[in-house]
Amino acid sequence: MSSKTQDAVQDAVQDAADLITVVPGTPSETVQRAAATAQKRTFAELVESLLTTVGPRLTAAGAGLQDARQLAGWRKGAEPRQEMARDRVTALAEVVGAITTHYSAAVAASFLRSSQPALDDRAPVVMIRETTAETLPEVMGEVRSAVRAFLEG
Repeated sequence: MSSKTQDAVQDAVQDAADLITVVPGTPSETVQRAAATAQKRTFAELVESLLTTVGPRLTAAGAGLQDARQLAGWRKGAEPRQEMARDRVTALAEVVGAITTHYSAAVAASFLRSSQPALDDRAPVVMIRETTAETLPEVMGEVRSAVRAFLEG
């Protein structure tokens, strides 16, 4: 292969690599968009979205609630007593939003409940439920990585 041909091939490979990193819809882009969307929405909108996609039991479990009765008030605009409940709902909405971009709500619910190899066989909903204000950034970093791995297949 001539030097000119090799240069052309290398340029084509680099162009393809550049496209892969900037094409909307990559797993990283999907996770970033889902995080941005979850941050922009009101708490009531997040709760409504979760209730319609993954249901009250999974939403309550992830939020750290003993039962789902408080969700009805949150759906109507009531504020949670604990700030961590808001943070957990936002985290759940981020994960569900990213997965439902490419898969169904049932797949998102299954992902949340299932042991994930990328999370040392822990379930994301349990990790989110058990997080504290101090551990939330680290936990969500791990969960986002698991979501990206899942979306990559």
